[in-house]
Amino acid sequence: MGNDFSDMGDQIIIDFIEESREMLDTVEPEMLSASIINADLANKIFRPLHTLKGIAGSFGFNKITNVAHAAETFLTIFRSGDTSSDNEEHLAAFLEGFDLIRNLLLMVETNKTDSGFDDQVKQVTEQFERLTKEVLSSEAGQSKSEPKPEAEEPSAASTEENLDDDLLKIEITEDMIEAFRVESLEAFAIIEQSLLELSGNPDEMDPIEEAFRNIHSFKGNCGMFSLPDFEKLSHKVESCFELITSEEIDSSSAIYELMLKIFDSMKKSLLTLKGSEHLQIEHMDDYFQELESLCKKEDTSNGLTLFGDDDEEAAPIVEPVLEQPIQKIVPKPEPKPQIEVTTTPEQKTIEKAPQIDIAPRNY
Repeated sequence: MGNDFSDMGDQIIIDFIEESREMLDTVEPEMLSASIINADLANKIFRPLHTLKGIAGSFGFNKITNVAHAAETFLTIFRSGDTSSDNEEHLAAFLEGFDLIRNLLLMVETNKTDSGFDDQVKQVTEQFERLTKEVLSSEAGQSKSEPKPEAEEPSAASTEENLDDDLLKIEITEDMIEAFRVESLEAFAIIEQSLLELSGNPDEMDPIEEAFRNIHSFKGNCGMFSLPDFEKLSHKVESCFELITSEEIDSSSAIYELMLKIFDSMKKSLLTLKGSEHLQIEHMDDYFQELESLCKKEDTSNGLTLFGDDDEEAAPIVEPVLEQPIQKIVPKPEPKPQIEVTTTPEQKTIEKAPQIDIAPRNY
């Protein structure tokens, strides 16, 4: 079938395939020559992989997106520099993932879809998930006595920097913008329906999974179209869902009603999207702060509230109130030492002498 992509913008897809292969040609030698996965290597690979994931997601190539996302999630563990690995299985997992992405790109080139390789996709993604859990569990065991502070929420500026990668540069056309807008509005309709269901029944899990999938896909597409505010707010909504599904915070109607307002504002902004202009979300800061307030995570070990961002005020330390007042303990006086007196025989005789009562005489 060759490069027949007339209904999707043939040159755009061809550019995506070629740029993706060039990216793999760049990062694979880095991984092959590496003896350890550290922050330097992780950051070199993370940025182009993240961009590839976002572009693949915008075209609906879900298998490429899923494999790239699983690899990206595992890489995130090493980006801070606190963790490194010389485990050969970890290095081999990335090479296997890159090979699979190449095969999926070939499917896109020949069939206009990344279908096929179902077993391999399942095997690779599950392997990355297993390795991620193993490394995180090992870290948790080592730092159990001294937990690490929560990671800082990525700023819009750092998000833009991560997505500004030279290895994958594709010109954004008006047709692509319109396709993105239509796809996003369809995703918003699904998200809003899920949120309406959750507002009436906060304990239902199926709508959360449906909303989460669409939010995650939309967030990846925002990176491709340089919409950092949309990406940051979507990430915060996504984080709230993760806290709910992990039962770290309670599900509540108030959270979902706020999310409905957020996506309504996003929808209004998207309708005005033209070219590569920087779109802003009305009441962005207010929404972010309200999400922070509603999606607090409680640390049950000391009764304090943990916030998602480091710039939040720390919760005050409250002194415990005792049911009974503390009684002042007065130490008992130590007994005085007994002094032993040794007497001579003469002293004993005097002591035993009779007492003479001398009364005064009257003359």
